[in-house]
Amino acid sequence: MVENWLRWHVGTGTDPKWKVVARRCRQPVHAVLAVWALMLECASQAADRGTLEGWDDEDAGAALDLTVEDVAAIREAMQGKVLDGGRLEAWSRRQPKREDNSADRVRAFRQRKRASPIVTDGDVTQGNASETQRNARGEERRVEEKREEQDPVFSLRSKTDAPRVSAEAEPAVASPIEPKAPETPQQAPSRPIGDVLWAEGLAYLKRAGVPEKQARSLLGRWRRDFGDGEALAAIAEADKAAATQPVEFVTAILQRRRQTRSRDAPSSTRYAI
Repeated sequence: MVENWLRWHVGTGTDPKWKVVARRCRQPVHAVLAVWALMLECASQAADRGTLEGWDDEDAGAALDLTVEDVAAIREAMQGKVLDGGRLEAWSRRQPKREDNSADRVRAFRQRKRASPIVTDGDVTQGNASETQRNARGEERRVEEKREEQDPVFSLRSKTDAPRVSAEAEPAVASPIEPKAPETPQQAPSRPIGDVLWAEGLAYLKRAGVPEKQARSLLGRWRRDFGDGEALAAIAEADKAAATQPVEFVTAILQRRRQTRSRDAPSSTRYAI
């Protein structure tokens, strides 16, 4: 199966073996690394992943501004170090297939969630709840979903901050209403959207398995290129969709929205000098 992504492990660029290969073929280390990067892409997209099926020295040289002879020399020098004929030696260990697709894990999680037992209260189950209770819970869910669409901050916070209410809670017994003095509404202090983006976005990316250093770099780039509000809204949408590849998901949303705004902008704005 053709893959559109692969793993680039930290430390690859400073691995001493590239100096050995460079000495063998008398080429600079940066040229060796550039050829290796193209080999990884070729092996990832090959029908037999991990092989150089479809590799062409001339095409690689044209892409990297190297001669065909230089590329061939680098490829030959890699034999015994990172290549075994036309196969990348450590492919199965460095690019394990079992982690390439999380669809099976997500499917298993959803099946377990659907199969979880219904909470009961004595002999009363959810199926015996009154029609009024079911309608009330449905209305609450619709209100919450509508608020999540309008407020990305609420969408992220509601998963951790909102108190959990049992679906089988007994209806409250009506009590006599006593007059109370009017209360002055107190409004919670608002946080700057930049602070919310750092706090909520960093927590979301770390939950998704992104290292903290990489997560901070991504958030900084998204803020710079798209703005705090757009970045926070895209992260909220990725979290709501349970994206299995959150970085790619958020980046795609931001780029699509930028293209949409550019396309919808008045011509006088787009071409103003």
